[in-house]
Amino acid sequence: MPRPERPLNPADGPLAEFAAALRALRVAAGSPKYSTMATRTGRSSTALSDAAGGRHLPKWPTVEAYVQACDGDVAEWRRRWERLRAELGEQDAGWRPSRRAVIAGGAVLAAGAVTLLVVRKAASGHPDEPRLLTPRHPSGPVSLSFPRFFGDRLATADAAGVVRIWDTAAGEVARTIDTGDPQPTLVAFDPLNRQVLATTGPDGLIRLWDHTDGSPLRTLPGAGPGGKAVLAFDPHNRDVLVAGVAGRPVTFWDIGTGLRIRVLSGPPAAVTALAFDPLTRNTLAVAGRDGPVTVFDTSNGKPVRELDGSFRQVTALAFDPLTRNTVVTGEAGAATRVWDSSDGRPVRPVRTPRGVSSLAFNPLIRNSLAAAPRDGTVQIFDASTGLHVHTLIGGADPADTIAYDRNGVLLAAAYADGRVRLWPIRDFR
Repeated sequence: MPRPERPLNPADGPLAEFAAALRALRVAAGSPKYSTMATRTGRSSTALSDAAGGRHLPKWPTVEAYVQACDGDVAEWRRRWERLRAELGEQDAGWRPSRRAVIAGGAVLAAGAVTLLVVRKAASGHPDEPRLLTPRHPSGPVSLSFPRFFGDRLATADAAGVVRIWDTAAGEVARTIDTGDPQPTLVAFDPLNRQVLATTGPDGLIRLWDHTDGSPLRTLPGAGPGGKAVLAFDPHNRDVLVAGVAGRPVTFWDIGTGLRIRVLSGPPAAVTALAFDPLTRNTLAVAGRDGPVTVFDTSNGKPVRELDGSFRQVTALAFDPLTRNTVVTGEAGAATRVWDSSDGRPVRPVRTPRGVSSLAFNPLIRNSLAAAPRDGTVQIFDASTGLHVHTLIGGADPADTIAYDRNGVLLAAAYADGRVRLWPIRDFR
């Protein structure tokens, strides 16, 4: 059995932060063994493992091989590596971890506790003060999505049918796409095709875009009109997208050809949420408005098991990207709950206010779960205990969607007034 990698604390400095981001890329790629990565790239498994060790600046050819083995964006990682090299050449680079984080952070992470660590100093004001992204002509509500391949990008779609690709570092719109949809309800980046963005809305159509130039790629018939559509890209199988809408079967599509792959047998009549397991291939959870929540084997479209409980207006599903067989359900009128997806049994409740609209796991910090309850806040919980950790003050209305960026250092929340709040992740203890 391979030796586990030593715990990393991103607050220990830029080397640890860079190594943690490499590890997150590997997790997103399905956690391939280093021996497998070595076979793919010709680099030794020892060198690849050492690149994500966080002890020294790895050589660029090794980082390049690591990124290629995980289907990452080599050009972007080259820029990140160059920035890291330049930062290490400066004595302070304008950032220093807190003394408490340096002393305690590594031990806390090693113990498996949830610790939301200082990543960057706040530019000004209270450390919990979010940055706001405000379009010139807001038309909420808003859906949002972070890409896997572009570090400083965020997509939002509003009720006027406009998709905005934001430069989150500058706080400016980099590109605008007029979808023609009267009211897109969901926007999602493809995790395996760096240029593909999908939108869908009440008409049931799925529109695919090249978000780098705003051009349309393909329109899929989707599940048909009749209600709010939901969709998800398969994180393990390229060109596979799954979509569902109330009263119609959940359908798998090949986005490259536009052909239907399969439909799921026996899905709930009113699909409200879909979530792929990022750690287990061919595993999809499908939630109905009033239950059940069913786990499917996507290789054959057949149900594997149902979560062992009753449900009331399921609004959100999220698999933990760092803990196997862990899925969380959010409901409009009931408690948020953690489940073991391997046997369908409940594990524990999460002490959120009753009713959440969205859930998101931090991709780098184990058991760190964000939830958007109906009071307008965004709350952080320890999924291993169900206990509340911190509250971020949002808007007067509840957030429609929340999401972490790919490195887990930025949390975004979209609101009905058309604005998006961006919180840097810090030590919330």
